[in-house]
Amino acid sequence: MQKEFKTEVPFWYTGQCQRVDNNVLILALDGEDVLLAELVCLTGALLWTTPNTLNYKMSHSSVMPMTLGGKKTYVYIGVGGICGVSAEESDAGTLLWETSKWQPSVVAPSPLQVSSNQLFMVAGYGSGGALLQVDRSGYKWTATVTDQYKPNEGLSSEQQTPIFYNNMIISVMPKDGGGHRGKLVCYAPSDLRSPVWTSAADERFGLGPY
Repeated sequence: MQKEFKTEVPFWYTGQCQRVDNNVLILALDGEDVLLAELVCLTGALLWTTPNTLNYKMSHSSVMPMTLGGKKTYVYIGVGGICGVSAEESDAGTLLWETSKWQPSVVAPSPLQVSSNQLFMVAGYGSGGALLQVDRSGYKWTATVTDQYKPNEGLSSEQQTPIFYNNMIISVMPKDGGGHRGKLVCYAPSDLRSPVWTSAADERFGLGPY
């Protein structure tokens, strides 16, 4: 990645989980010229690239496959914003939409799809959470942040990507999450500020995998 795509090696080295989809590898390179790329797993042959016109830098978040507006999409958060890239064969690698309205300085969790056109995003270091709505009208795409708050005001996470289960979002609150800090919590996507339930006061958790 560093040699072929001039990817800048972060001081923490790297934290991205590679995405394998139908025997191809999708990487967020965040290089001088290339943002995302797809390669054949067995040969390393390059299939497509997305130019890094957004000038994103690498953090820890991983590429997530989603279907938005009826279109297969790879969604990625870098340092600089969040974007959607086509995952369909006809225009694979094409940048469909982006927004810089939510851009934490460091982001570890990956974006989470909570409805046909809504994404939930969280990050640590005081970033909190945000809800993004992605709409499509023909060839025109829009991405709008419809809700945003600090970690002590609603559902958040510093490291773990929240889990979407039975139309509920489950997460571990960060250390700056107010009275719910460190608790395992459950929220409805329709109300990201009031928990449905939380773990007890003496049942608190930290960083690391679930």
